[in-house]
Amino acid sequence: MKLKGLPEIYYLNLDERPDRVEYTETQYEKHGITNFRRWSASEYQLHNFKEWRSKVRLNDMTECKKLKQHIIEIAISMSTMDMLRHWYENSTEPYVLLMEDDYDLQWIDYWHFDWEYLMNHLPFDWDCIQLSFENEKVIPCFLHPIHPYHCTGAALINRPYAEKLIRLLYKDGKYDFSQRIQNYKWGKMLDMPNRTIDYFLCHAGRTYSIPLISLNPGMGSYSKNIKRNDRPDLDLAWRAYNKWWKELRDDYSLEEFFMFGKPNDRYITRKEPGLDKY
Repeated sequence: MKLKGLPEIYYLNLDERPDRVEYTETQYEKHGITNFRRWSASEYQLHNFKEWRSKVRLNDMTECKKLKQHIIEIAISMSTMDMLRHWYENSTEPYVLLMEDDYDLQWIDYWHFDWEYLMNHLPFDWDCIQLSFENEKVIPCFLHPIHPYHCTGAALINRPYAEKLIRLLYKDGKYDFSQRIQNYKWGKMLDMPNRTIDYFLCHAGRTYSIPLISLNPGMGSYSKNIKRNDRPDLDLAWRAYNKWWKELRDDYSLEEFFMFGKPNDRYITRKEPGLDKY
């Protein structure tokens, strides 16, 4: 089996979105994935912020122009950390795979390697492997150190890195997202004064990214199934993954796919010829 050895998956899902449970678990069944756990993302939401505000330390948000969106991001961060802590405290396994409920797993059918090959060809010093990532500027089509603009994605996390994240972000019974960061996009440009999941999950350790699965840009977001028009990076990533796996993959060897800094490193940008056909 291609996915033999895949670690336990924890996936995040709002109670109000059973359609996403069906979407996710139908894909798991298709690919023979049985070792997974759904984690509710409904405990912390915008409407009950006053109820859980005391559970988190935050920087001053009085000048935050995107306050409501930022609270939503903080809520997702708390649910994700609850999920990670649960795995860390209730399992002795060396790895866990964290993701949300809107991933498109169709690209697994195009992998020309299996999970064992993947694990045997990761850099020796990894803390986190992004199996998916979004970037509004460029999609590197090979294993590479995380870029400053990469969003979080389906993340393979090892046990020491999980311990580090918990140590950094969970203090005296509260989550602490108040630390300043020096990444321009996630610290200033997006008007997010506190750490959010798109930054800390993958940017706080030695992370490598590789385009293996993608978010489905056609899935509506939030409990009301709202179509996202503010995330052009989602569309670019999905189209780039599609072009890579269906059109470009066989132009490169597996050795090249699992190596960065090569003379023929392949990148896809919005100006990629033919990208609009996907």
